[in-house]
Amino acid sequence: MELPKTKWSHWRRMKSIMRKHDAGKIDELTALGSLYKIADLHNVPIGRMLSCQEGCSYCCVAPVDLSAIEARYIAGKAGVAQLENPRHVERQSCYSRCPFLNEDNECEVYPWRPFNCRTLHAFGTPEQCNPLNNEQQVYFGSVAYGYGSSFLSAVSSNIKRLNHSETVLDIRCFFDIEQ
Repeated sequence: MELPKTKWSHWRRMKSIMRKHDAGKIDELTALGSLYKIADLHNVPIGRMLSCQEGCSYCCVAPVDLSAIEARYIAGKAGVAQLENPRHVERQSCYSRCPFLNEDNECEVYPWRPFNCRTLHAFGTPEQCNPLNNEQQVYFGSVAYGYGSSFLSAVSSNIKRLNHSETVLDIRCFFDIEQ
């Protein structure tokens, strides 16, 4: 299986977004939303090869690193309250349902989901994603492996720039949503 190459237009668009931000023409949250859109465009051809499908939420019980700017973006777009002082939790306790996963295993903030959720993709069958299943699953887009592409790594670096070295914690630390 060969992964598609990144279009040069995606690189140019990303650079344009950051130039506009750096020139004060767009704010951080607008730049973040634009970076999300270009990352989603990059992921379209990859999405055609995935086992990921609506209603599958096996990956939604893993830790999800979230920058402070992404937390503000979700809070503003989804109209949910963000904790004023994010709480620190042990990494082990981050292996629980995402606070935005509803009872139908659908993401309540899917249009505004974090970058790390946008980029984690599984190849194979959905059953292979089940952590109780011993079958091996192949993932693409994981932060642990540089997102699988230099383009997604560059988008991540720009999100870090927009975050201005603010807190990066698990998504469960920023929101206290009742399940």
